[in-house]
Amino acid sequence: MHNVVGAYLLEAFLYAAKRGLGYKDFFLAVAAVGGAPVQADHRLAEKLRELVQLASRSPPGWRIPRDAILVDGLGLAEAYFIYKWLAAAGMPPAVDVGVNPRGDTYGFKQRLGVENMIQASQKLEELTLFTSIDKAVHSLPSMPAEELASAMERAVAERLRLIAEEALRRRASIATDHAYDVVCAQDGCRLCHGPRCPGALSKLAVALLMG
Repeated sequence: MHNVVGAYLLEAFLYAAKRGLGYKDFFLAVAAVGGAPVQADHRLAEKLRELVQLASRSPPGWRIPRDAILVDGLGLAEAYFIYKWLAAAGMPPAVDVGVNPRGDTYGFKQRLGVENMIQASQKLEELTLFTSIDKAVHSLPSMPAEELASAMERAVAERLRLIAEEALRRRASIATDHAYDVVCAQDGCRLCHGPRCPGALSKLAVALLMG
């Protein structure tokens, strides 16, 4: 079932790329799923809503390739950025999507029998750990969705390029423990994940598989 969810997310990536959508466009589609009153690509947002429904019928579990680059909190917009970069370089990865029912790092650490993500990176062979996305998720304040998209892009774009370059150089897969949601209220939109986060996209764990 996870491969089915991955195939559906790949379809969303291909649709977005064909439409010429960038990181912020994909982010705003994620925000639209979270209730943001934004001008997002309607079809992409619908595809992400359908993805959530499909994943809700999938059993828990996710793929952790042993040669992978581990990215803490890889969101769907970030996964799209990396996918699009690698595709432009002539190495489009396969896409797999697992389900982390808590939407946080706890289940990931429990599965590996470790206490933190550094130990996880040490336990998995030849694995590099990137934490900048999760740090941005926890540090950016609530603001309008369009401003949040720009702030997130400033915070992570350069690091995403580095991740993509390393994946290409090493032919290494990319794995994550969870994603994040954009949830909105009258005072603006914020990023969240975990049991207290009302969204569903943060429960998706995307793996970009090379080779």
